[in-house]
Amino acid sequence: MTKSGIGSITLSALFAASFAASVSADPTSLLITGNVDPVCEIGGLTTVSYNAGPLDQGLSLTSSPLGINVKCNYKDGAVITLETLNGGLTSGEAVGEVVDYKATLTAGALGAFFLNTDGLAAGGSASGLFSGPALASGLASSLQIEILDGATYAGDYTDTLTVTIAQQ
Repeated sequence: MTKSGIGSITLSALFAASFAASVSADPTSLLITGNVDPVCEIGGLTTVSYNAGPLDQGLSLTSSPLGINVKCNYKDGAVITLETLNGGLTSGEAVGEVVDYKATLTAGALGAFFLNTDGLAAGGSASGLFSGPALASGLASSLQIEILDGATYAGDYTDTLTVTIAQQ
């Protein structure tokens, strides 16, 4: 009898373990989401007008770098564009006279590119492609203007330089 009692206990234990293993609940899933708002912007340019000074001195004039901030948090980076409205400094008093300049945008350690208006038509532009974590978090940058030649005729000379940033 002793043997049959032990066998019964063993069989009962196996049956209970088998029954417990087959009982389970349906799985439940939890969807976790988040968001990062897209940003492509240029900021920090406190100077919206740059006076190059007298243009008839035959000097090559270079501005102090103007501080700007560039930021674009798209993985593929951004295209930064410099565009000239007039193709150089022009004057209403001296029609046809163009004073050329070079605008250089340096995007921190990511590099630089420039727009040279020499021989460039109105609406001409130059672009640089930048990417990386530094650009995504915001990058201290600079814009520098260099007057390349002088003016012959009297007048006020102007151009509008537009800086834009767009996702790549």
